[in-house]
Amino acid sequence: LALGFPSYGVADKRNSAVSLLATILGGTMSSRLFISVRERKGLCYHVRAENGAYDDVGAFMIRSGLDQARLKEAVKTILAEVEKMKKTGVTARELKEAKENFRGRILLKLEESSARADWYARQELLLDRALTPDERMREIDAVTQNEVQKVAQDILNVQKMSVAAIGPFKDEKTFLKIAGLS
Repeated sequence: LALGFPSYGVADKRNSAVSLLATILGGTMSSRLFISVRERKGLCYHVRAENGAYDDVGAFMIRSGLDQARLKEAVKTILAEVEKMKKTGVTARELKEAKENFRGRILLKLEESSARADWYARQELLLDRALTPDERMREIDAVTQNEVQKVAQDILNVQKMSVAAIGPFKDEKTFLKIAGLS
């Protein structure tokens, strides 16, 4: 199952907040979705939130691998976490831990020379500038709880949500009914 939401292009200043939103919502084993959908309710094995930023637009996705029998409850639980994020935002602790996670992932990733070259090349090609890892971390460190909540409210709009699924469904109507989305 994949739930997709339109997000921002690669040059948008709000992407730092979106990165942290994705981490807090579903980017780690201590994320909200992992805890609520997998650990508490046992509805899936895999659940993840991530953002892909492209030239003009982005795609914020929540993906999960689950059994058809658990589909409706999983969708209900995922969308409840989405609404909670929009309504109450993130805690100071969640934000701090997401920033630490982001820093750790950057440091580990950039240990490889090819990853470091990719880091700078992508920025030059897409943004006409290249931030150092320290400059990128300063951007991340500057993100506030309020900014994360604002991007959640803007992006996680179920009226604009797209849904994709792979499974034994006869047609779209059958899937939407089973998923509780019709």
